Amino acid sequence: MIIAFSGIDGTGKSTYVDLMYKRCSDSGVRCRKVELGDYLILKYFLAPLRKNKFSKKTSENTFLNGRKNKSSLKKMWVVVAIFDTLLFYTYIKLFSILGYIVICDRYFTDRIAGLHYYGYSNSYLNALYTSLMPHPDYLFLLTSDPKTSQKREQGDQHPLEFYEKLAKILDLVTNKIDAVRINTAEKSVEEVFSIISTSIQLPTHEKHHK
Repeated sequence: MIIAFSGIDGTGKSTYVDLMYKRCSDSGVRCRKVELGDYLILKYFLAPLRKNKFSKKTSENTFLNGRKNKSSLKKMWVVVAIFDTLLFYTYIKLFSILGYIVICDRYFTDRIAGLHYYGYSNSYLNALYTSLMPHPDYLFLLTSDPKTSQKREQGDQHPLEFYEKLAKILDLVTNKIDAVRINTAEKSVEEVFSIISTSIQLPTHEKHHK
C-alpha cells in the first residue's frame, strides 16, 4: 500500500507523515517513510550544480530552478526528470509489494507541478504526465493559505508568488486524480489527522513485527 501526502511547502506534510507512520507502526504493520522531495539517482549529479556561489542561496537562483531564459537543452531536463521519477516509483512499489505500507512525504504530483512552475512543462504536458503517473492507493492534497505556508516555511524563504502559483498548478495537476483535499490552516492537527485516518483502511492481515 502506498499513502502519499502532496502540497506546497508549509502545509504540514511531514507532520502527518510522521503521525501516519506512528499509527501504522502501532497497528503492527511494516511501514516505511520515503521523502520524494528530491530525485532518486539524479540528486547525486545535481548536488554540485545546485550550489552557485555567485548568486543568493535561494531555490529561485540555482542551476535548474531559474525561471528565465531556458535553453533548449535545459528544457529537455523534464525527460530525464520523469525517467528518474519512474525509477523512484519502482523503488517504492517494490517495498509495497514486499508488504510494507509506504508513506510518501510529497508525491510525483509535486514533481510535475514544480517542473511546470520552473518552465520545464505546461498544462498540456502536465495532463500527459499525470495520465502516465502511477497513482498511490491514497493521495492527500494538503492545502493552506499561501501567506500561512510562507510563514511556516522552515528552509529557504520563497517569495509569496512561489506559494500562490505553485498551489494553483498543483490543484490543477491533482484535479483528475482521486485525492482527498484538506485545508490544514482551517483545522487543528487532530482534526486533520482524524480525516486522514478515517479515509485509510489499513490491512487486517496478521501483524508483522520489526
